[in-house]
Amino acid sequence: MRPCFGFCLCWFASAWAQQPGTLISLPKVSASGVFDPSVADTPPGERAWMSFSAVDPSPRWPDKDTRTITTRLAYSDDRGATWTDAGYRLNDISEAGSGSKAATWVNEVSSLVYDRYAPPEERWKLFWHHYLRVNEDGEFQNGWIGYKSAASPQALRSATELKLFGARAYDAVNDDPQSRTHPPVGGPPLIRVHALHKDLAMCVALTEPGAMATPSGLYLSLDCFEPKVQNAVGLLAMGILGVKGRVMMLKCDAPCHPANPGAWRYIATMLTDDDAKAAGFLRYSASDLFAQDGNAYLMVSPVSDKPVKASYNGCHIYRFSNLEKAMLELDRDKPRIIRKVQGHPGSFNGACTFQTSVAPSGFLYGEIDFAGRPVFRIFQTGRER
Repeated sequence: MRPCFGFCLCWFASAWAQQPGTLISLPKVSASGVFDPSVADTPPGERAWMSFSAVDPSPRWPDKDTRTITTRLAYSDDRGATWTDAGYRLNDISEAGSGSKAATWVNEVSSLVYDRYAPPEERWKLFWHHYLRVNEDGEFQNGWIGYKSAASPQALRSATELKLFGARAYDAVNDDPQSRTHPPVGGPPLIRVHALHKDLAMCVALTEPGAMATPSGLYLSLDCFEPKVQNAVGLLAMGILGVKGRVMMLKCDAPCHPANPGAWRYIATMLTDDDAKAAGFLRYSASDLFAQDGNAYLMVSPVSDKPVKASYNGCHIYRFSNLEKAMLELDRDKPRIIRKVQGHPGSFNGACTFQTSVAPSGFLYGEIDFAGRPVFRIFQTGRER
């Protein structure tokens, strides 16, 4: 790595010295625990808010679908030292199966945004992946990136969901609420991401939104999956030939109205599987964005098959050299990791979030305990640097 000084040196020093974090207590929230925290960028001194995933067995098929996922809300009045569950779900499940199949529409990987530059009735925004799980498996062709906005975080509970983003593999059967999938939201996605730019033409599925509001507009990072073989055969045989991923950036320029036609444009792809492999991993996932001290950052979780298949192995943090062009700082022409956040050694841990409004709590991340039935938990590092 190139030498650096001042603020950068502080981050490098803590990257390797960071110890596993402390558990965030959110009692009686769910049967199997909590994961995927997302802290909103509220002004310092105000109540902090966090969306997160809660994991429970299906009420209808508890043995066939052991991990349904809902979105909940928590708040902190002491800059993240402690968190309190708000007592309700922002996004609930919807059971869709019949007969031998356990099918549930779940709500995962939320991104909670406080957009101080938006009209008052739209300042709180929530993005998430809304998709169908059938007998424990996610069917991303039956899913989309959902979006809500409201005047307060509590009001997101009753806000109307918009089917905002869809990708190439989206199945039009989900346009009809009375179809075999019984989607909870009808109509097609408002924005076909694969039609925004030629770079995204083979993007078959989207997940892991990470949003950040700025005076110039709203930035949204997304994981995009596409066939390894970039042709019709590759599309039809993804189960055999495989898929690859990219972490890319969209922007809604100010004044941003996310649901308007033409509101979003593709900026660039920030990371690919090749970047993850250069760091010793299979791919990157769980992207998130934050700003601090005049700089903007991208966080991602490196993925490997240890300790189990498709495990998160902490978080890698990159700094933007040019946010408007979604360009990351480089070291010898490769994106430069400026910090790593790690959970307990050998564990499935990652999906980090951070905001300066809760800087004393440090970075928050999820971790799964596989001793017996999987239990999902959220930790915080207790230090920002």
